[in-house]
Amino acid sequence: MDKNTIFRFICHWHDPHSELIKKFLLKYYCNDDSIELYDVKNKKLFLKKYKPKTSLLNELFLDNTITLLHRNMILVEYADEFTALYFINKYKKYMIEITNISEKNFYIFLGICQSKLNLVINFLEKFDNNVYIIELRGEKILEKLNKLRIMYTIIDDVFLKNKKKKKTEKVNKYINSSLILIKSSGWAYLSEILLTLYQKNFKIGQLKSTKINKKDSLEFFKIYQGILNEYISMSEHLSNGKPVLAIEIILENNFTELRQLIGPYDPEIGKLVRSTSLRSLYGSDKINNALHINDLQEDGKLECEFFFNLI
Repeated sequence: MDKNTIFRFICHWHDPHSELIKKFLLKYYCNDDSIELYDVKNKKLFLKKYKPKTSLLNELFLDNTITLLHRNMILVEYADEFTALYFINKYKKYMIEITNISEKNFYIFLGICQSKLNLVINFLEKFDNNVYIIELRGEKILEKLNKLRIMYTIIDDVFLKNKKKKKTEKVNKYINSSLILIKSSGWAYLSEILLTLYQKNFKIGQLKSTKINKKDSLEFFKIYQGILNEYISMSEHLSNGKPVLAIEIILENNFTELRQLIGPYDPEIGKLVRSTSLRSLYGSDKINNALHINDLQEDGKLECEFFFNLI
């Protein structure tokens, strides 16, 4: 790729003040990883060339949300043929089904995909009998998957209808369950977090990734309204257009131990008082703290029902 290459995308931003969807032309300059935004409707520059702290090149794919100066911009279409051809050929999406795999080995599989093969996990859901559906995105994806077939049973070309596999209806209705969310700030550590929960002998029930909208996010965190100053910021982070992974933990009189493993709400405090907790290891601040867990044990039932049944 030529260092002078410029990629162009059309993106949308939801203006919270006017409640309007605004359309922009996003330019990505490969020579210095900078971004520029042009207001399409008003035909004027909206954001002059700006270089984010980290490169956004690997986040440039359709339907993804990138955050620029606290604005969540959704990439909705390619703005020119060159950009379309480059990304369609380079970054393909592929949905697979993983079967005949132990729980531990599946979490290791996720780690291989993310860390060693540089594949992005777009979607993940667990079904009965340790069957998992995953949507992966990345460069040379089929070539990379072929390397994994030696160790794993992979069924190719799983269409959307296959995700509607019948699940055994839960008898206990989440009475003894707790909910953990791996938020977008912890998404890069899916494998590490799930493996830690497994190694600490916490029983994982359902797994389901989803994208949550602003209305549902505000409703989910409503209990914190008027209590935490970060209520709005927490809701915005959860509804930033990126997936979250809902994890059901089936409790065995170990809720206190589970909360201790997750760690304090503020990772900076966690680093001082519980340095090995998951938020301390993978979170950076009160908003980007990687994980959510229900505060009270009795809230687990409602939060599980919200994520697994209602949205």
